[in-house]
Amino acid sequence: MHESTTVRHGSILLGPTCVGKTAACQLLVKALARRGVSCRLMYMNPLVLTPELMFGSFDPKSHEWNDGAFSAIWRKSMRASNASAHTWIVMDGPINTIWMEHLNTVLDETKMLSIANGDRMPLADGNKVVLEVDSLSNAAPSTVARTGLVNFPPEQISTQGVVRAWLKRRRPDEAQWLGPILDEFFPPMLEAAAQRGSSPLPFIREAEVHNCLALLEGLLADSAAIDEVPDRLVLERYSLHSPTHPPTVPERGPPHYPNGDVPEDMNSVRCIIP
Repeated sequence: MHESTTVRHGSILLGPTCVGKTAACQLLVKALARRGVSCRLMYMNPLVLTPELMFGSFDPKSHEWNDGAFSAIWRKSMRASNASAHTWIVMDGPINTIWMEHLNTVLDETKMLSIANGDRMPLADGNKVVLEVDSLSNAAPSTVARTGLVNFPPEQISTQGVVRAWLKRRRPDEAQWLGPILDEFFPPMLEAAAQRGSSPLPFIREAEVHNCLALLEGLLADSAAIDEVPDRLVLERYSLHSPTHPPTVPERGPPHYPNGDVPEDMNSVRCIIP
């Protein structure tokens, strides 16, 4: 990725969710800071903005020009950029041909942003445009040719790696108990979730693990507040509770279910909840 950003002023980070695209970009910025090059990441989701809100438009009543989100960030980066401070605009969202055509002159050798009011704003030295996408199905071949492509295959991130990284952020005594429990219960629970059937959203195993660990962290918050580690039985209950997304989450104590109805997913593994 560093080689790509050194050679090109536009880069595409290609890969599904939770494969480390954002983390790699942030890690590169931190590494550059240690070498004396200060960079600032400016994130925006182009999917939720129309081209007028991204690049600006004329007010229909006053005929005054209003900058969009992207053009406003671009102007600010031009004024703030110098030899040791750079701005990287990160477009975190799928590529759309409607707004992508506005960036053609930015990504080619002219390095110029042209907007509807006639302004032509050059790309300041050191500034970059980074696209974080999961697919190139809507990207024109000319767009790919103008940028440096960095592929993040999903095979490079494992569920065990996600769990191990999460355990390193927990207390050592708590991680000692949780490690074997998560190794025992998470694989069969994720298999059950993957075979659950059709879903409007694609099943991404690493994303499911992130969600489960976030819920498990919330269940363990009470124990962390009083600086104690629950016993193994409670930890097993919490570990079983987090991948199943039950209807209710109690403020304290192990998971409980209305009317004693345990979700079907709980019966697909060795259930220890009384």
